[in-house]
Amino acid sequence: MIDYLCIKNIQRRFNHKFQPCRQIGILTFGRQSMDISLKNVFQNEKHWLTLAGCMFFLTAIFSVGYHHLDEHYQILEFAGYHLGITPYEHLCWEFPAHMRPGLQPFIAWAVYKGMGFFVEPNPFVVAMLLRLMMAAAYYVLLLRLYALLKNEYGSSQHPKLLFFLLFFTWFGFYSGVRFSSENGSTLLMMASFYLIKSPGFNKPWYQFFLGFLMAWAFHCRFQSGFFIAGIAAWGMFVARWNFSLCLRGAFGFLVAFACSVLFDRWLYGAWEFPAYHYFAENIIHDKAASFGVWPWYAYADWIFYRGIPPVSLFYLLLTLLFFVLKPKDLLTWMCIPFLLIHVWVPHKELRFLFPLIPFAALMTTAAYAQLEERFAVMKTIFFTWMLRLVVLVNIGVSV
Repeated sequence: MIDYLCIKNIQRRFNHKFQPCRQIGILTFGRQSMDISLKNVFQNEKHWLTLAGCMFFLTAIFSVGYHHLDEHYQILEFAGYHLGITPYEHLCWEFPAHMRPGLQPFIAWAVYKGMGFFVEPNPFVVAMLLRLMMAAAYYVLLLRLYALLKNEYGSSQHPKLLFFLLFFTWFGFYSGVRFSSENGSTLLMMASFYLIKSPGFNKPWYQFFLGFLMAWAFHCRFQSGFFIAGIAAWGMFVARWNFSLCLRGAFGFLVAFACSVLFDRWLYGAWEFPAYHYFAENIIHDKAASFGVWPWYAYADWIFYRGIPPVSLFYLLLTLLFFVLKPKDLLTWMCIPFLLIHVWVPHKELRFLFPLIPFAALMTTAAYAQLEERFAVMKTIFFTWMLRLVVLVNIGVSV
């Protein structure tokens, strides 16, 4: 009897000590350990959304320099040329080749000029403000996508998985604040995807605005044209968009394209078509190959090693499985052409795939949900802890 009372006393103390951990789902004991749902993990989304917003804010504030030289030389220095900061002879070779778009240099120029109305402009403060703008847009779009798509792409067994993969992927914080062509096109493609999935997409102005956004995505980074081609093909062959819808979208695209020509005219002082010059220099003249070539499988290699194994394997395998399990989904039609062109082109850089980051969260979660429905083994405790490992590693590295 004494032994029994001692054991019960120890158990009560143990349960009291670890009650917070039990509530957030990190530690479970006894029969409750067989509850493989993540629905009890971090129930209060508002607190975590606040944390994610703070993480984007701090990343934008304390990021130093740039991820790649292009972010500085092809945007900030082009703006600096029009501000009288950067001499023409110091500009990179792309400027005389007229192969870079003018929108982002114009935005940087406008922010610098706008700051001049209040204080003496500081280029480093301007760069920080640009990062804050990108971070705010990225965060808002994540909020909208999660609210709209958590039921379509989320897992019923693990409803919080999509939430954490969207808001707490460590490389999402890193890339989401960059004032770069990759992140600019990412934001615009996220907004385009949101419009298509939105219940109001049958409204004419939604369809016009879809074409408008896609044109700006193409203007920011020309490789986004393969995203756009996939969307157009999906609309014609899967969604069966009618002619009037396509016409409104095409009109919106042409309006934005006409506006983009004005930005290019501002940048170069002449009527130019940078997309053609970009194709001619990098593909016809093979200029891109001079910066290094890699085999077709290089991206898989880089993602695996730089994405923190085994978490990176989770993203790689489930993204590929999504294409197999969801062949008619819009994300499949969008992402496969984008991936194939980057695999085919010999010159490769991991940043070229940054536009896939928010979509990868949707695809991995949806693929896992499909596997759970088909295979009972996916509901075992091993795979539950694998999911928790993915979430905790992402949060840990982010913080």
